[in-house]
Amino acid sequence: RIQGALGRPAVAAALLRQAIKEARKRKAHRAAARLYLALGQHHLRYGRSGVAADHWLWGRIHARAARWPALQTRVAAHLALAAVVRGELGEAVKRLAEATLHASKARGRAGAAAHLDLGRAYARSGDQARSRRAFERARKGFEAARTPWREAEAWVGLAQLARSSGRAAAARRGYREALTRLTRAGATRRFAEVAWAHADALEASRQPAEAHRFRSRARAALGRLGDTDQQARLDRAEALALARRGRHQDALPRAQRAARALEASGDRLAAGLARVQVARALVQLGRAAEAVGELTRVLDHATAAKAPELSFLAYALLGSLSETLLDRPAQAARFQQGAVRALARVRAGLSLVGVDDPALEEDAYYQLARVAIKQWRRSGDPRHFN
Repeated sequence: RIQGALGRPAVAAALLRQAIKEARKRKAHRAAARLYLALGQHHLRYGRSGVAADHWLWGRIHARAARWPALQTRVAAHLALAAVVRGELGEAVKRLAEATLHASKARGRAGAAAHLDLGRAYARSGDQARSRRAFERARKGFEAARTPWREAEAWVGLAQLARSSGRAAAARRGYREALTRLTRAGATRRFAEVAWAHADALEASRQPAEAHRFRSRARAALGRLGDTDQQARLDRAEALALARRGRHQDALPRAQRAARALEASGDRLAAGLARVQVARALVQLGRAAEAVGELTRVLDHATAAKAPELSFLAYALLGSLSETLLDRPAQAARFQQGAVRALARVRAGLSLVGVDDPALEEDAYYQLARVAIKQWRRSGDPRHFN
């Protein structure tokens, strides 16, 4: 977990594989299944759903050997999640049915945890009714077991469902109940994350004063922990939200603060993404030359983190800047070629690193379309659209 937080996904994966090897040598099936789950989650975080599913299938074998319904539920729910991500709806339905069957046999706190995973899988598949029922069973199970920190997770799931279906009052109640239980459990870091999510929901409901209050509470909680890294991530999330609303002047200092803190912590991937946000804000404010300087730093981070996705974002934006604002077509063409080469590396799967920000990813594909059109105009080769 520490290596992953430092932006070293290959090292984190190697450590998990070593732990799996030791668990299998001891024939510790429960431990092996849990480790395979963690390794699959690690790969899914970086966009490798097929690799994640392979690890979860191994986890399924060990969960069956352990004969533990709660663990079998977790594995089946994660396999359903991978199928949803890949768009294999038939496979997802089969895995969800398997997870539901195992969950019905699970009891106590482990049973509640199984229903929590099941609720998350159903939520991802779009079945809100079944997801809500699973979250409610998880909530009642954790309440009976007197585990408020886990009960809070069920309330968060219910709040997210309510928010996605437009029930603002129910979402606010869910977040408040979760925050109350996290306070009781003393889970300060998770409290900060949920408070921030609650602030986003309040912002969407046009309650900026309340949103600011909960963001302040989240920052105060992280300040008590001395967690500057997570504070930087929250700054980056807030900068992105402000940029989406067109408030680039307000987004810029937050993105800059996040980039400096993430660079100090050594997370080159997150720092590079924050620098991309800084560059975008500078472009919107008419400071193209400064944006070019930021993007060269992004390329340094991309090289250090071995992240071709970061290279793609930087080259695509540099090409757009060179063409539209700086009026340097030859330089723009070189940058566009760099974007094409970086994208080829992404498609070849040479990196574990993925773009974890949907807005940046959407914009990256928009820039890709621009590059493809230019290449086609030059050569007339339709393969640029494959």
